[in-house]
Amino acid sequence: MLRTQLAVDPSTRAAVLAAYNTTADPETRTRLQMVLLAHDHDLSPAEVGRLVHRSHDVVLRVLQRFGEGGVAAVPRRRPKGRAPTVTAAWEAELARVIELDPHAVGVPRASWTTRLLADYLAHETGIAVDQETVRKWLHRLGYVCKRYPRAGTHVDARREGAGAGGLGGKRLRVELLLAAATELGPDPAAPPAPPAYDQPAAASPTTGALVRDLVPHDLWAALPPDTQDILDLLGRADLYVQDELDVRLHPTLTRTWSRRGKRGQRLIPAPGRNVRFVAFGALDWRVGWCSVGYGTGRTAALYCKQLDHLVARSHARGRVALVLTDNARVHTARGSVLVRQTLARHGAALRLLYTPAYDPEANPTERLWRAVRTAVTHNHHRTDPWDLYRDVDAFFDELDADPARALRHIGGPGREPPPIASLALPLAA
Repeated sequence: MLRTQLAVDPSTRAAVLAAYNTTADPETRTRLQMVLLAHDHDLSPAEVGRLVHRSHDVVLRVLQRFGEGGVAAVPRRRPKGRAPTVTAAWEAELARVIELDPHAVGVPRASWTTRLLADYLAHETGIAVDQETVRKWLHRLGYVCKRYPRAGTHVDARREGAGAGGLGGKRLRVELLLAAATELGPDPAAPPAPPAYDQPAAASPTTGALVRDLVPHDLWAALPPDTQDILDLLGRADLYVQDELDVRLHPTLTRTWSRRGKRGQRLIPAPGRNVRFVAFGALDWRVGWCSVGYGTGRTAALYCKQLDHLVARSHARGRVALVLTDNARVHTARGSVLVRQTLARHGAALRLLYTPAYDPEANPTERLWRAVRTAVTHNHHRTDPWDLYRDVDAFFDELDADPARALRHIGGPGREPPPIASLALPLAA
């Protein structure tokens, strides 16, 4: 059987044994064992391979490398691979900006994400990498993504309700209305006629077919009685989804990048005065047009001003304003004199449809608020409420310029909207 003659002097063998006993790499230890077996027991490569569970070729290659280069040539040779894309300047900039408020470097967001960091570093350094590369380098720099406490007085988050509406009759009506509006498309096939607000809506065979197609027959009985009347409005109505968002100077909390360990954790600063304002938002479910107003509280006065705004826009289009909103007291005729007066003033030009109680997920606008929180209020560093107001307003300016983005946030049909000038609601005093 073919033997490989190894010229191993006592000092070299001692070096091989010392490396075998100290190396941390299992594969390197196995290769050093091949050398010891071949030398000490005069075994052939095939015999050594059977003992260490390696092929004859691998053992022969290891012994040849040892004969040519000694102990240093035994470990597995790893390919060099391509040169690293990231430079020292890129790494230094990452280490610098991760500790800064994004607004300080011209990024209009409240906190850093790997996507924002990748885009910013590509713009500043000219080196484009993906989010996973940024994440790996943050870990190398000693950062982890965790949720940390607010520095200052703790404020419990407000809850909109403890119960869930489920898929009861009112929730089913909302889901059916949104689905039917999507099926009918952003604009009717025929040009809109001037709305006959004083005339009852004619029965629509199209919407009747939609009920049969979109709702399982065993749930028909669960639909509220006015469902068909509301569906009949869709062909000549703009469907708006409306809600309010509380914005407070105390930041909302989410995970953020911070150094490992308790000593390195990032504390989110919280001002002593928790100033609050409210954003009133309404979006056209089919085309993404946006109406926004601001006030110091959730009041019926500003809510009714927004309803006037929606009716004016729909009237200019020859359509009815159909508004999906929650049943907060300031939104109902029973709870507010101003709402009763607004409904009486607009008559058949305005129809309010309420989501179920304790079921905020029934209103698609809630999905938009998640995007606002992510972009503006999560872990923000603002200390002036006017700066926070301008951040929120800038976010809605972006939506106004890109209605398709608004539709993606709320899950709307996503069709391209016609060019419609946006109207602005004034900031309430």
